[in-house]
Amino acid sequence: MVISTVEYNLYQLDEATGQTIRLGKVPVWFDFDEGICRVYDLSQWPAFDGRVCQIELQNMVTAGKHNLLYNIPIMIDGELMNMRCAYWFDKAEYEVLGLREGYDNDSSQFNRNVMSLSQVAGREYNLIHEVSGEKRGSKPYVFSPAMILYRSMQLEEITLSPGTYYIQFAIYNVWWH
Repeated sequence: MVISTVEYNLYQLDEATGQTIRLGKVPVWFDFDEGICRVYDLSQWPAFDGRVCQIELQNMVTAGKHNLLYNIPIMIDGELMNMRCAYWFDKAEYEVLGLREGYDNDSSQFNRNVMSLSQVAGREYNLIHEVSGEKRGSKPYVFSPAMILYRSMQLEEITLSPGTYYIQFAIYNVWWH
């Protein structure tokens, strides 16, 4: 079997509610020469104002260097949006690129335009986390307390709190099986 993709998702058990909260897709790097799959340091995770984010990872390579591109789901005035962020390995830092609207039901397409944070500065937002294993009809998300959007946002990396975490992984061959 020729492996094309390995995906890892990290989940955290909320001890108070018993809910399993999805933290997102874990960055994975392949060293094809050594035949090794390397996983991101799971003790560290992206956060805004000390609150852990759910990240939707999209690997990206720029000028031959491996960098990361993230979507972080947030809610602004009842509308689901994605905070678009990048991690630059050469600088070892995150950069918030802007906001991106999600799926448009009218056009059945995803919005590709990135909106500047200055357009929404001063408004409240909530981080969103999917709840795993919920039954139909129940609330599929949990929301962080409200925070304020600024013209410039700083995504930081924090140490995950002690607790129970789960990893789900999938291995795909070149035919996506």
